[in-house]
Amino acid sequence: MRLDFKSYSVEIDAEATRRAYEVLPRTDEACTCSGCRNFSLAIGDALGKGGRRFFEELGVDPA
Repeated sequence: MRLDFKSYSVEIDAEATRRAYEVLPRTDEACTCSGCRNFSLAIGDALGKGGRRFFEELGVDPA
């Protein structure tokens, strides 16, 4: 996948990104403060359906 931002172009390997996220701790797993614990819950609502779909296409877990 390729994304173009103004004068920048970025090549994205969504599958490699998904594999990387499989071994990384989620924010709510890596920290026990209330802000980090609530982030994973809040981000889904804040992004909305379009934002979640965008991140899924990139292979990114926004939480």
